[in-house]
Amino acid sequence: MVGNSKNPNALDGKIIIIRRGLAIYKVNASPFYFARIRDSINKRNIVRSTKEISRIEARRAAEELCASIFSPGSTIITPEKYQFAHFADQVMKQAIRDAETGVRAQTIVSDTKYCLYNDEYGLVHHFGKMDVRQIQTKDFVAFYRQLIERKSLSAPVHNKLRIWFRKVMRFALQDGAIGTIPEAPKLDKTKPTTRTFFRFHPLVSKENDDYKKLLRVAKECAIQRIKFHANIPPITDELYDAILLLNHGFLRPTESELYALRHSDITFAENPSRLIITVRKGKTGYRVIDTMKDAVDVYKRMKKRYPNYTKPDDYILFPQFLKRKTPKQILMAQFDYVLRKAELKQDRYTGHKHSLYSIRHTCMCMRLVLSKGRINLYALARNAGTSVEMLEKHYLKNLPNSADLARNIQSFGDD
Repeated sequence: MVGNSKNPNALDGKIIIIRRGLAIYKVNASPFYFARIRDSINKRNIVRSTKEISRIEARRAAEELCASIFSPGSTIITPEKYQFAHFADQVMKQAIRDAETGVRAQTIVSDTKYCLYNDEYGLVHHFGKMDVRQIQTKDFVAFYRQLIERKSLSAPVHNKLRIWFRKVMRFALQDGAIGTIPEAPKLDKTKPTTRTFFRFHPLVSKENDDYKKLLRVAKECAIQRIKFHANIPPITDELYDAILLLNHGFLRPTESELYALRHSDITFAENPSRLIITVRKGKTGYRVIDTMKDAVDVYKRMKKRYPNYTKPDDYILFPQFLKRKTPKQILMAQFDYVLRKAELKQDRYTGHKHSLYSIRHTCMCMRLVLSKGRINLYALARNAGTSVEMLEKHYLKNLPNSADLARNIQSFGDD
């Protein structure tokens, strides 16, 4: 029966046949498409979650699942009922039910999806096909150490991953698949994380200014309209302007901040010249941003770029895409290409990887350094949607000493 709201496992729409032996469909209990793959040798259907909401992305994921299942190296497959992903899907379904019935806040759905299915460090991405009967504490420790080596991981994110790891394993325990839940050690708080930023003058010499180099390479790629992947549009000045807006606008490169901005969220202001940006559902909730003056010309170019998308409700970045996940994926892919082209994938001093978030971190460090220590930390934290504690923990302590800092310390407020 299609669309039976009383049965969570009932189909939500029609089964979409991709080709013989491969189809995708939705059920009421999950927001994701499932792939149904025919195993003609064992005469059975294999069902896997695609972890995709978009039908187009689900088709692609289904093809990848099919290829992985029948690849030469995958002859031994853990039975689905014992796979970590199986119990993770149960946790996701429970989160959706709890949100719908009011047992938990709506954020439980986004938090669960983030911890389980995040492409960078989601638990399913790492443990998905592993047999829960074989997962031990050392496996979680190895997973965490891998993340530390690959990128900075904040204590809040680590703790969330711990909690949802144990949630999944608790479902396995309740199902009888395992007898005990393996431990997931807490983050060692004696080793604070850092924020990777692009080095800039005067912290380094003009010849070693990585931020200027990034902008130069991004502009060169835009002029050449480089197309490096069949599914990604050519690089244009839209990437260049997005980088500038992040650096001058105190924004996060997320679907709730940068990619959510509409023209109605932005107004021009004078004395001093700036944009006033309203972030409606950012990481820390609602806030109003006063940008740097250079953001004004950036936004003017953005409006001019899409003359048919200047209505108040139109998005400012890639407005032709209503699903904001698409612009995010495009910019991330283009930015990664520019990083590789500029040989800036890693910070030359720390070895930490750069990402679009590094632009936000560069923005914060620039305000702290270029103000020569005069900036009001409370105003900066409020504008950026963070706290003075976070500024001190992740930015101030990692900035090197300088002549400007020494002069500021010795000024006693007279200068």
